[in-house]
Amino acid sequence: MNKLLRANFTRLWKNKVFRGCIIFMFLDAVNTVISQYMSFKKYGGEKELYFYENLALGQTVAVSIIAAIFIGLFIGTEYSNGTMRNKLLIGHSRAAIYFSNLAVCVAAAILIHVVYVATTLIGGLIAFGSFFTQSDVLIKLFAVSLIVVTAFAAMLLPISTLIPSKSAGVTTVIMFSFVLMMLTMIINGGLNEPKVYEAYTIIDASGEEISEPEMENPFYVGGIQRKIYEALYDIVPTCHAARIQLDDMPENPAVIPLWSSAVIVVTTAVGAVFFRRKDLK
Repeated sequence: MNKLLRANFTRLWKNKVFRGCIIFMFLDAVNTVISQYMSFKKYGGEKELYFYENLALGQTVAVSIIAAIFIGLFIGTEYSNGTMRNKLLIGHSRAAIYFSNLAVCVAAAILIHVVYVATTLIGGLIAFGSFFTQSDVLIKLFAVSLIVVTAFAAMLLPISTLIPSKSAGVTTVIMFSFVLMMLTMIINGGLNEPKVYEAYTIIDASGEEISEPEMENPFYVGGIQRKIYEALYDIVPTCHAARIQLDDMPENPAVIPLWSSAVIVVTTAVGAVFFRRKDLK
């Protein structure tokens, strides 16, 4: 296991795709801070409206896409180069191979995330002069975001491991990440739909008064569908990322790390079992 870990991390430090992911997230973070600062200078207002720490911590959705590219290529290369079979031939167990791959993929995803967060926070501090979230809250949110990123990597690895084709694996994990992103948007939008549209009165340009009575919102999500949406909002990692970014954390903050941990355990167990049975010939 130790030899596998050393070999994997040696590959990671030399991997051009990983370096490219790091550079991309760094530049994306710099662009985020600059664009927010330019908006502040142009429109004015409270600095907190333009730079908030959740902006950095909640970008695990973007991290999932970048991590999907890296994981798909990293694992796909092991298949295309015959590295996976060679590891088995020299006596390494499938469990050791899977968990060593999990370790390096999680480490890569976390490093990509940390680079983005650190760059955004440092850049924001320089541009805006201070943080606007208490340090203890910021540390807790950062810890939660690391668990969410780990859950992303744990979900993506089984898909890449079970698809030996590099191109097919990369395409599948990227599409999977986009599906999770779209699912998050649908869930968040549905849960934020009001039950009724309140009555209102306005006066148009001609001075005529226009009134609308209170009416039910046909797009309101209720009943069993709402229960399902609420459950998914607590379980799906992309939803966790959205909750961090939108400052929509649950009343019990332990909900997110607990569900993320459950995702990590379940997906790792499923991935390890299927990899153990996979024909690598």
